[in-house]
This record gives sequence, structure tokens and C-alpha cells, in this order.
Amino acid sequence: MDVASFSGGQSVREKARFEGWGAESFRRHHWNDTMTLKIKVELSPVFQTALQSSNVVVELGEDEATVKGLLHRLARESGGKISSLLFEEGGNAILPGLMVMVNNRVFTGTALNEQVIRLRDKDKVSLLYFVSGG
Repeated sequence: MDVASFSGGQSVREKARFEGWGAESFRRHHWNDTMTLKIKVELSPVFQTALQSSNVVVELGEDEATVKGLLHRLARESGGKISSLLFEEGGNAILPGLMVMVNNRVFTGTALNEQVIRLRDKDKVSLLYFVSGG
């Protein structure tokens, strides 16, 4: 199983070593003691193609620990490759056809535009699309 990690590049320890800090003091200095949450994201095939992975682990600060914050982070970290799969053109609105599962709860893009869904450490999020047609 492919698992990528989006944590802003280097690990805390690598950054601390590079800047000559101890890992703990580096973490306090750079993140002001905010908690980092790890969110496992499972991707449907359309996202797998763009990200070349079936799963990613995303580290989010408490201030961005919402479903919308996660989607923005994924769009940024992918270099914009998946922005058009998540958001309406030029906007902040999540596409209505997107379906997001947070643990066992299902949300449509429309529902996510109407409410803020907070994420917790170790939540599992799945990104899917509605399938319709005939």
C-alpha cells in the first residue's frame, strides 16, 4: 500500500538538526505549542491518479483541522493538481459532487459548504465522487 506524507517537507527532527535546535525547543519556537494532528486520507481512483498514491497522511495544525482545511492543504501540497477535483473554479466552495467520509460519517460537498466539520487526531477521511448516469 502506497502512503505519502504531507507535513511540509522535513520532519521536526530534520529541521531542528538543520537549524541547530533541539527538536522540542524547535517545535515550541516554530509552532507555539500548537498540536499537530495526523489525518489518514484514503483516495478514490481519480485522486490516486493525480497524487500517485492510494493513501496519504496529512499533518494539520489545530487552526486548519477541518475538512475544508484538509482539502485546501491537499490542493496546495499537490501543486494544484487536484484543486479542480475539490473546489469550484476560482472559489472556496467545495464541489457538490464530492463525497467525503470522516470515520463513518458521510458528507456531500453541498453539506460541507453549509457546516464546519472539525477533525481530530487519527481521523480517517475518504475522498469519493458520486457516480451517476445511465
